[in-house]
Amino acid sequence: MLPGGPADPDCDRQCEQLVAWKREVALEVLVDVESVPVIIRLAGTLDGMTAVNLLALTAELISNGHQDFELKTRALCVPDELGLEALMEIQSLIRGSGCQLVWGGSTANLQLLERSPIRP
Repeated sequence: MLPGGPADPDCDRQCEQLVAWKREVALEVLVDVESVPVIIRLAGTLDGMTAVNLLALTAELISNGHQDFELKTRALCVPDELGLEALMEIQSLIRGSGCQLVWGGSTANLQLLERSPIRP
């Protein structure tokens, strides 16, 4: 489709199907503590209901001596402010502890975080 041209309903439907699973899957957290940096891979939906234990998990990793983290959010859907706040709290906790944080995968969630008027 050319910019400004008519919308392609098949393309729109395909795009919706590709991302729909992100909104339907509960949050999946995979942590690789054997790698440096520690990789925290988030997939599914991060919202107020699914973010409950994520901060505690991050705090535990820091208290266990891990200092370098990579947060992979390529397969993550952040549909509300509570999910965004959880990402900001994780970033604040890691950096506030003197640890390093690298965002891996897609930068869409990082860009959303940077544009947010919400501050931890």
